Amino acid sequence: MKSVKNVFLMLGLVVFSTMMFASPKNNIINSEGKQIQKMLTSNNVMNGLDKDTKVNISFLVNGQNEIIVLSTNNQDLDQAIKSALNYQKISVSELEYNTVYTLPVSFK
Repeated sequence: MKSVKNVFLMLGLVVFSTMMFASPKNNIINSEGKQIQKMLTSNNVMNGLDKDTKVNISFLVNGQNEIIVLSTNNQDLDQAIKSALNYQKISVSELEYNTVYTLPVSFK
């Protein structure tokens, strides 16, 4: 009986510790997200959109604090987003350099 309790206790600890350390690495931090949002609105990327559009932008930040857009999931907006964001300086507080992040963006 003791061994069954120990097995369940260990299993519970493993599940709990896995949940605690399983935070998604690719979610963007709020301050950087606001900076990117400001860049997209100031460059008029939304021109020509006739409906609500959601786009996932995959990017990284290089050693010079510049955004490099790797890809988006929208072919129509891909080039406009890349031209608006690529090599723009960003103030980095929580992001790690050369790590791929995904930013979900909704154009309304």
